[in-house]
Amino acid sequence: AAYPPHIALAYFPGTTQLKMGLLGVFHGLIAGFGIYLLLRRLNVEEKLAMLGGVTFTGSQFLVAWGPLASVPTTVAWFPMALAGLFAIRPKRALVEVTVAVAMLILGGHLQFAAYSFAGLIVVLGVRLWQARTDRIHLWAGIAAAVAMAFGVGLSYFNHLKPVLENSA
Repeated sequence: AAYPPHIALAYFPGTTQLKMGLLGVFHGLIAGFGIYLLLRRLNVEEKLAMLGGVTFTGSQFLVAWGPLASVPTTVAWFPMALAGLFAIRPKRALVEVTVAVAMLILGGHLQFAAYSFAGLIVVLGVRLWQARTDRIHLWAGIAAAVAMAFGVGLSYFNHLKPVLENSA
């Protein structure tokens, strides 16, 4: 209920079917753009990065989980969070990772959010280890780590805490 696109669509005219379709397209675009951005930051050629984004958007994983909308809603933000981990500028890493992690948790499927978070921690650990002698990359990695905590904090009181309390 606290997921911003759901709140925005509550005030959008149209049927539930139309709104669900719009959410599906939106999350496909977010997932594809996240892969594109990640690949570009990994110095992949632009055409191949676009192909990667389109391929992920139409992947069997996202399409097959479509009927359980909380899964693609959650997973769509994982590539954006990963791309944020590879941002060179600390401010960009801070903003991208904070927003992506918060949206990933607010997306509603905490099991896939936990998988995504575990992956982000592993990638961040490797990035910090690689950047230990490079101050620019090290600060970007530290900003990304802080951003992960901010993202959890943004989603904690209005979503994560009530869900964990109810599941206890």
